[in-house]
Amino acid sequence: MDRFGIPEEDWERLQSEHVQWQEDLRGLDVIPLWKKGTPGFKREYGQEEPKLCIIPSEDQKKGTVLVCAGGGFQAAVLDYRCMPYSIWEMLDDVQRAVRILRLRGKKRIALCGFSAGGHLAAMAATLYRNANLYEGDEADQIKETPPFFMWMTGEDEVIHKEDFFEMAEALDRVKVPCELHLFPRGIHGIGLADGSSKFGKADQHSARWLELSCEWLENTGFDQREEF
Repeated sequence: MDRFGIPEEDWERLQSEHVQWQEDLRGLDVIPLWKKGTPGFKREYGQEEPKLCIIPSEDQKKGTVLVCAGGGFQAAVLDYRCMPYSIWEMLDDVQRAVRILRLRGKKRIALCGFSAGGHLAAMAATLYRNANLYEGDEADQIKETPPFFMWMTGEDEVIHKEDFFEMAEALDRVKVPCELHLFPRGIHGIGLADGSSKFGKADQHSARWLELSCEWLENTGFDQREEF
């Protein structure tokens, strides 16, 4: 029997992973995204309300990387709503998280997304003018489309390469800086490509995406200390 259109065995697996994910986030600086209750929240979906989890850094004045997970910088991990919520409700969560970080004095924010989280990060960067400003408080702001760093592998059978290149071409047409890399090896979900993911083996060459992305951030001035 399917639940919310998801096969029962997949639903049980997702619920188990969600419980482990919540355990992993405990002990961090946790900020609820919506002070007055999450718009459209449904308890029957078996998820907690979305929140922002801050991973502390010794240097609080450096830029912040907002990580949107898939299925030396300070990092904030976004625990956003996922299926059976719609992509638009997920977008509300990530845009709200960016606005909260802005309110907390963060001037430079990089969105880092994997798989579905990568799709979500790209939507947040390009559809900011469609944000639903539910609470109407000082956290609700919009910014310009930022530069992009994108990477994927040739063995990825989930993400279409045509979409990957089409996105890069679209950014180039409107003069948005974009750096992209297509590594030959690594299946979908390889993550850091260091063997820590349960998907695929470690690949030293593909693992260079992390080094390259950090170098790219530095070249944009992201590593400069912020003055509050």
